[in-house]
Amino acid sequence: IMIGKKRPFSYRNRTDLNVNAKSNHQADGSAPPLVVLLEKGLFFHQQGDLQNAAQHYRQILAVSPLNADALHLLGVLSNQKQDNRAAIEYITRALQIIPDHPIYYNNLGNAFRDGGCCQQAVGCYQKALQIQPDLVEAQLHTDDEEEEMEDSDIDFDGGYIADEMQLMRDELAQLMPDLDPEHLTLEVVQQ
Repeated sequence: IMIGKKRPFSYRNRTDLNVNAKSNHQADGSAPPLVVLLEKGLFFHQQGDLQNAAQHYRQILAVSPLNADALHLLGVLSNQKQDNRAAIEYITRALQIIPDHPIYYNNLGNAFRDGGCCQQAVGCYQKALQIQPDLVEAQLHTDDEEEEMEDSDIDFDGGYIADEMQLMRDELAQLMPDLDPEHLTLEVVQQ
């Protein structure tokens, strides 16, 4: 499944979803089960209707606040809207619930990458590959990011971006202490 411009994530079938299809809803159809809400959210997401997709994901979270798929997809959606901080927060929360989901790590890497945090992105892609070595998207992203870091000559003028990245690193280190600290550092190149 491809959502957005170039950031893939995939759910191969319904068994890949971690949604509990059982809910407190009546059989009379008064409210759809969580899996139906998630599938509708995914449909809207794939069609580029981010507002309706977000509404469906939030409906799931209102009933099931620890629904990792809804948190993850809301994170992917936030990243598409260029809200990297929210994307990192949502996907990190999903990883706290399901800590070994390679797609979540891959998309967390995308959020870091799009936020300009290349080393954190590589750390996430590598974690995804540890869990699922044949995850092509993570391997491609890792290779791209490592190449970009080698070729990079970024100058963080004024320190604002560096301060924001430090805050993001600190939050990630608190939320995911098992992530390799080597990938929580940022090399700043001054010209």
